[in-house]
Amino acid sequence: MELKTLTRNDFIKNYWNYFLLLEQDFLNTEKYISIDINNAHSFSIEYLKLYLSVCSEVDVILKTFCKLVDNAYKGDNIMEHLYLLTNQFNYLTEQKVILNKYDLTFMPWVDVNIEVRYDKNGYKKYKGNLPNWWHHYNNVKHKRTEINSKFNKSNFNFANQENLLNALAGLFIIEKKLLWYINIKNIKPIDKKAKIEYQKSKLFEKDDVDEILDNLYDRISRLEE
Repeated sequence: MELKTLTRNDFIKNYWNYFLLLEQDFLNTEKYISIDINNAHSFSIEYLKLYLSVCSEVDVILKTFCKLVDNAYKGDNIMEHLYLLTNQFNYLTEQKVILNKYDLTFMPWVDVNIEVRYDKNGYKKYKGNLPNWWHHYNNVKHKRTEINSKFNKSNFNFANQENLLNALAGLFIIEKKLLWYINIKNIKPIDKKAKIEYQKSKLFEKDDVDEILDNLYDRISRLEE
């Protein structure tokens, strides 16, 4: 199914507000486990629930983004999604986020490096590197009770604070790029009565994309005056 357009309001209602809910659920866990480098490997059933939810939404947002960039897009896995987006926006893997009030920085997409190869029958194959937090997510999802031979512990242990924060940071970056893309494609005066208020992240600091969006909204507001 083609996705020809997505408005700012649609994005906020259907995607961004859900991100804010996931973010708040994570912040609520700080009552029990402090957000700290010393707790990077702390794992719990609550982290497990959030980890699965956040990574599932990462896949949804990536696919939605790809369909906006290319109406004919038919990809169905993260390799294909990231191949398209990292070629369209080659700075994506360099993006980093800083946690508000915490001395922690994340570059969740830095390990992504995907290329296309063709087998002897001419079929396209995607090969390359994905983030470690994504590999751990798949193991937690499909092989939760199995022992990870590389680390000699159950895959359940990888539903931890570090992987969950990387997943949230990865989702944050992709959603902000998607919102930027939507606004660039739809630069026109916004009906103030119909405009849905955009709430900023409580977890992540303002980044370069926020500044671009703020400047864009300033220009749109001047058009309305």
